Amino acid sequence: MINRFLFYLQLGWLDLVRLWPATRQHILIVTGICLPILLLLGLKRGHVAELQKELVKSPTGRQIIFWSAQRGELLSPKSLKQLANELPKIDLAIPDTQRVCNLKGNSKEPAEGITLYSTLPGDPLLKQLGAGLEGNFEEGIILGHALGKSLGVTLGETVRVILIRERNGVKETAETTLKVQGLVNTGGDDSRMGFVHASALDRFEKYIRGFRVPEYQWAAIKASARDGYAGYLLCCENNSNLTVSDKKQLEERGFLLTEATREYLELFGPWLKPEAFEKLRFYTLTGATGWKKGRDRFHFSPSEISVNTEADDVCIPWNPPKDNGSGIQLIGMTLPKRTWLRSYFQNPALAFHYETPCFSYRSPIFAGETQKINLTPEKRIEVSWLNPDTDDFPAFKSFTHQLELFQFPTNPIKSLFSGILLPWAKPKKIVVPADLLAYLHGYEEKWVDYDPEINLFVAISEDPVYDKVRIYSETIDDVPQTVEALKTKGFAVQSESARISEIHEQDSNLKLLVLITAMGVFLFGIITVVSVLQDSTDRKRGTIGILRVMGVSPFGVFLIVFFRATAIGFLATLLGVTIGLGMQWFLGWKPPVTWEWIQWKPIMRVEIHWIDMILVAGGTMLCCLGGSIAPAWKASRLDPFDAIVEGRFR
Repeated sequence: MINRFLFYLQLGWLDLVRLWPATRQHILIVTGICLPILLLLGLKRGHVAELQKELVKSPTGRQIIFWSAQRGELLSPKSLKQLANELPKIDLAIPDTQRVCNLKGNSKEPAEGITLYSTLPGDPLLKQLGAGLEGNFEEGIILGHALGKSLGVTLGETVRVILIRERNGVKETAETTLKVQGLVNTGGDDSRMGFVHASALDRFEKYIRGFRVPEYQWAAIKASARDGYAGYLLCCENNSNLTVSDKKQLEERGFLLTEATREYLELFGPWLKPEAFEKLRFYTLTGATGWKKGRDRFHFSPSEISVNTEADDVCIPWNPPKDNGSGIQLIGMTLPKRTWLRSYFQNPALAFHYETPCFSYRSPIFAGETQKINLTPEKRIEVSWLNPDTDDFPAFKSFTHQLELFQFPTNPIKSLFSGILLPWAKPKKIVVPADLLAYLHGYEEKWVDYDPEINLFVAISEDPVYDKVRIYSETIDDVPQTVEALKTKGFAVQSESARISEIHEQDSNLKLLVLITAMGVFLFGIITVVSVLQDSTDRKRGTIGILRVMGVSPFGVFLIVFFRATAIGFLATLLGVTIGLGMQWFLGWKPPVTWEWIQWKPIMRVEIHWIDMILVAGGTMLCCLGGSIAPAWKASRLDPFDAIVEGRFR
């Protein structure tokens, strides 16, 4: 039985070799069917996978630009950080800000009008250009190649950033040095742009707006912060008191009017003439909840209040006196130069007027003399005054004490004076300009700061508010979800979400198309193999008839045809895999630059995996074996004599 089986296989092999031209043609046909499938799988694993990976991580595809709409909150550094933590699958959030400045490198002349854009470490756009902030990134800068060339700097060298601000005709400049951490192609030889850390750009913006920048030792602009008041005092004479209409008008403006005559007669008592106690009445104007605090303090000019009242009143900007806990009070009092209220003071010069320098004080003992308050670089206020003559001391003696403004975390005003004063020499109250006391309250409540460089109280810089922010999702697949989350929070959004949805739809359609194509190729491959083997079998009907007459069984005929198809499938598989591996190398090979005749060749990555080889080999063999069953069965069913007769006429 085995010998007969081997004999049939030998006949099949001889038939394969004897008709080699036809066999070769069949092998090429099957190879032509299966090789494209192998290359398609290789391209899918290689070039297409790379494209898909690049697309998924594409900076432009992952980028979402958004800004505050009607319902979206303002975008500050704090709110942006919180928002980035709440949004799903966010890789990075970068404020979309810029600032025009001048740069100075190794060249003689500075480059003017350079636009610096904000970036952060890991910025996908810069990463795509082959650069990024690293190391001490806040002190780094990335320039375009053309700009770096014009500045005469290379990678690792430094440039000076020069900022210019101007207010009321006064121009000021500030500089800082940044290290060149990258040179990129920004498009065009005349490109005048660079990239710096978003925090550094925020500091540049603070300086331009006039704020102090302690990180770079840049002083605030030489202008005092706006003073604010907890409320106002209204002082009237009995014969010209507030009317019902005045009280109603003040209440309509949002003031809480309270009579406080006794309290303020006691406060000002040591300075007032005796008749003042009979003729003056005091009222406090506060907010609905009492004295204002922090940034909510009043900023009205006193004249805006008194001018609208029928009574002949004097409006005094007021902050509650500050007590140091040792019986010494700071009282801020500023009055117009000419007002009837001054005539009630024992010394009319005790109260300051609105043009008085901020850092001054007056002791009630010597109310006509103004001493200066000096703010030292150690952030302390030094106050000096004179003591009266006694038997033990000279006629005058100078004492210097310090007002602790910057003591944390305790109340900065609590220890008003340090040092020792003799009890008889210690003044109970010190009068200062109203704006100084306002600034001391403001410093305590953290809405003003003291800048020792310019000896002024200045506004504390507020967090910048960003017009736009660009964020990057982890992949483009996460963009639609992020866009919906931003829209839900009330932000206006600009992204490629619509295009990404189209790409996903096209990708699904492409997968379906590839599946249909593969099934079509496989189906028509079987039909082709059936047709080829059927034609080959029909041409050998006479030979088959002779073999049957010589004693070959129907099974033998079936086995010979089946073996032929198996051999064709095997050889076609070897040929297809060999050509596929050759195409893999050729498509990925980069020819030398000097070989101009072949520079047209595209370079793409084809990755033929062993699993793909097994799939293609299995498909090829299945195609050949499946296509051989019908011809082999038909050949085994032929009548020997009819086959011989029909074969003679073919």
